[in-house]
Amino acid sequence: MFLAQCQYVRDNERSQARQPFYPNDDDRDQHILFEIERFEHPEAGRIGVDLTILYPRSISYPAEFILTYHSTVVMNFWNGKHLHCLFPALTSNGVYIRNYQTPTLRVEKGLRKYQERGFKDKYDPEGLLLSENPSLSKKPHYIQDDIPGCADRKLMVSDVPQPRWRMPLTLTLV
Repeated sequence: MFLAQCQYVRDNERSQARQPFYPNDDDRDQHILFEIERFEHPEAGRIGVDLTILYPRSISYPAEFILTYHSTVVMNFWNGKHLHCLFPALTSNGVYIRNYQTPTLRVEKGLRKYQERGFKDKYDPEGLLLSENPSLSKKPHYIQDDIPGCADRKLMVSDVPQPRWRMPLTLTLV
């Protein structure tokens, strides 16, 4: 309703039906069920919004789901009343860090998209690791590298620095 009030329009062709490919840590046989609704900005050429709708009981917290996203720049969620940004200092400064535990093959495409929008990888600001240069010997740095005990596992809500991400921003129409 908020997006409609802001004159965004749902794009039926780019919206996606239920997606089952994100595993749920609570039960390895279950998957996080969600769908994506795409909304286009009312002004041509402006950036739209992908709204992810989680199915009840397929995951405990929305933040657990977004911690599977490709980088900190997209680790944000709206709960219907407030917008929450898990890494506000990075995001508000146009910086991101990659996520090691992202279960999709389209990570590089997503990172390129945000780099084109002006975001920079904190540990690879020139974007060299997004190039197609196979001779590059440098390995990506991940958010898990910055959090003790997270090197080989998926991030959890308890791993996110507290309490700053819990401070909600109330959205209002202008």
